Amino acid sequence: IVIEGPNDKGRWEVQVDYQCETKTLSLLESNLQPKPSCGWELVIAPIGLGIKETDVSQALTPHGRVRHVKMTNPPGVCLVEMALKEGAEAAFNNLRHFELKGTQVSVDWSTMAKTEM
Repeated sequence: IVIEGPNDKGRWEVQVDYQCETKTLSLLESNLQPKPSCGWELVIAPIGLGIKETDVSQALTPHGRVRHVKMTNPPGVCLVEMALKEGAEAAFNNLRHFELKGTQVSVDWSTMAKTEM
């Protein structure tokens, strides 16, 4: 619940319930939008057999910090959680379709991220 804002430092006072207690936080406006429960998760597909998690991470790192990369089983899809929304949006906007180790792949938001955004 937003109490008031912005204050003289550009922050908003927000109350949140955390571990059965109400806490007051001072947040920048850019942090007022809650993150999806899956994080800022992107789907990279199709993933060729020779592509590793480190290859995917290296391709996305120029756009923002990569928090986690996970290949699915069976292979073919890779889930990438970016640390910040801005990094995920930059990767999504700049790498919609790109070549990774000779394979044309595409980037999209995960289904869970789409539903919660």
